[in-house]
Amino acid sequence: MYTDYDKVKEFLTDSRFKIVPDPTDAKILWMTSDYEQKKFMGWDLDEDKIFVNFFKKEAAFVMKHHLANMLNATL
Repeated sequence: MYTDYDKVKEFLTDSRFKIVPDPTDAKILWMTSDYEQKKFMGWDLDEDKIFVNFFKKEAAFVMKHHLANMLNATL
């Protein structure tokens, strides 16, 4: 698992999880920034084999001003 949450790093003690320093080595990404802000696409991750706590274009659903931007970009 890769995370940039300090509290997750500190308190995740379950032995089923190992926190790795490189996101490309992780099977789980638990991030504070949304999927596109961190440029996950450039990491060449196989999205079928990993779990990411954000999904593409998520910000458009939770922030109204992003919804208009997404619609304009797809038209």
